Amino acid sequence: MDEKEKIAAGLAWLRATAAGGAVSAPPPDVLAALVALAEGGERRSVGDEQRDESKPMPETITVKLRNPIKKVASDGVMRNELTFRTPSWLEIKKLRNVSKSQGELQAYDQAMLTLTADDLTQPELDSLKGLDAQRCGEALAPFLVLEDR
Repeated sequence: MDEKEKIAAGLAWLRATAAGGAVSAPPPDVLAALVALAEGGERRSVGDEQRDESKPMPETITVKLRNPIKKVASDGVMRNELTFRTPSWLEIKKLRNVSKSQGELQAYDQAMLTLTADDLTQPELDSLKGLDAQRCGEALAPFLVLEDR
C-alpha cells in the first residue's frame, strides 16, 4: 500500500469512527501516515525517535480518555485516564511475536492488558470507545513498531 492509499484508508477509518462504526485502531502504518499528514511534516520512523537521547522514554505513559470507563474491579469507579508502564525487553519481544502471529490489533490489545498500571481487564478494554483505544494504541506504538535492521 503506498502513502496515498494509507492516507485514504486512514480517512475512511476516521469517517467510520466519527459515525460510530469503527471500534478498532487502524494498522500502525496507516496511523503513522495520518499523523504525518496532520502534522504537515514528513513521516518519521518511530524507531529513530526511540533512539533520540534528547527524548527519553518516560517510566509511565498516561492517556486521557475522552469517554470515561467504569472500572469493574473498583466498585464501578469511573476512570478519566489510563496509565501504562514501559515494558521490559522480554515483553517487547512477546508483543512483537503476537503482532507477527496474530496481527496488529491483537498486539495492541495484548499491550494494553500487559502494560496497564490500572489493572485494566479485557471487558474494560472492550468498553473503550474507538478514539480512546486509538489514543492508547498511539501511546504504546513505539513498543510494537520495532523494525529489524
